[in-house]
Amino acid sequence: MSVTVVAALGVAPLAMACAFDLVKPERTAIDWIVDTETLVLAHAKPGNRFAFEIATVLVGPPDPSPIPHLVNSTLRRKLANDPEGKVLFAQSADGQWRRVAYVDVIFRDVLSTALANRDNWRSGMTQDRVDFVAGLQGSPDPRHRALLIGELDKVPYAQLRDLDLRLSDTELIADLWSPEGYAFQAIRALLLGMTGTDEARSAVSGVVERAMDGGTTKNLGAFAAAYIELGGTAAVRSLSNGFFGDASTSPLVLEQIVTAMSVHRALADDEGQREIDAAILDLVQSRPDAASIVAQQFGKRSDWTQVDALEPLMRNHKMTTKEALWTVSGYVVNARSTSREISVGSKKTKTFSQDPASSSSNVTTVGN
Repeated sequence: MSVTVVAALGVAPLAMACAFDLVKPERTAIDWIVDTETLVLAHAKPGNRFAFEIATVLVGPPDPSPIPHLVNSTLRRKLANDPEGKVLFAQSADGQWRRVAYVDVIFRDVLSTALANRDNWRSGMTQDRVDFVAGLQGSPDPRHRALLIGELDKVPYAQLRDLDLRLSDTELIADLWSPEGYAFQAIRALLLGMTGTDEARSAVSGVVERAMDGGTTKNLGAFAAAYIELGGTAAVRSLSNGFFGDASTSPLVLEQIVTAMSVHRALADDEGQREIDAAILDLVQSRPDAASIVAQQFGKRSDWTQVDALEPLMRNHKMTTKEALWTVSGYVVNARSTSREISVGSKKTKTFSQDPASSSSNVTTVGN
């Protein structure tokens, strides 16, 4: 079945890095550096320290339009105390100037490395880009820490788990609920799950348990994924009992928990896979309309392992809406087609194709 047909049936291939972000945060400084066609360094204008003057054109036409932004008092003091300091500006396609970063001796390596890799890094999170970003761990500079979180949000969940992460659980927890950190709450939750500490376990469990009691469900999918990362099969059973076993659980909440399970299904050991499969089977048998959620989330990851749970519902017309039936039908047809392609030349062999690398963060992702 072609991608076009699959998408039409509501089973689209996974396109985002962090599967748990409902709204992706703004681009990182590296994104601006590698993607923007006009990039300049500016300082306070001699004789008018409230205005910016372009000091160096890094990328783009030699004579770009003036920067209309004013130099605020904090930046004026910083520039006055740092003669080598500059402000990095990017001009978007509509002509608007965007302040990207303050570039001093500490941040200069980020700028020079991203400029040197503009062509390569435009394609996304290449391994050298991930390696460079991971090297920012441990930096005391808040710009490095913010850039690290924003970049890790783009890394597929399976790849994120393989990184040598040395992030502070204390800092991740502190920024979960801060106004500055909330935009990247999903990736912070996922990263907490990978720290494996008691403090992380307490913070993640607290969010999940409050959601079970009817509390907030913002970014619940990311917290549920972290919950499974920390608790394994016991966590899967807990999520199934707490959410799937409650008839009042909303479809939106079900979707977030199914998302977490679908991400982990491709990465789990045999025991973990059996536990997830059992949880999904219980869900669709008790709530047949949830089958479309399962088809959507597992289909996004090209994971066709739930076909035996979903096909009987399709054949017996258990779904109450035409849209749900179409979505489940698309999943089943694609699963059976994939199974036949793989089993050609093998006698009665039944195999399903999965792509663990696409089970992500852009939590953050599960990048994310």
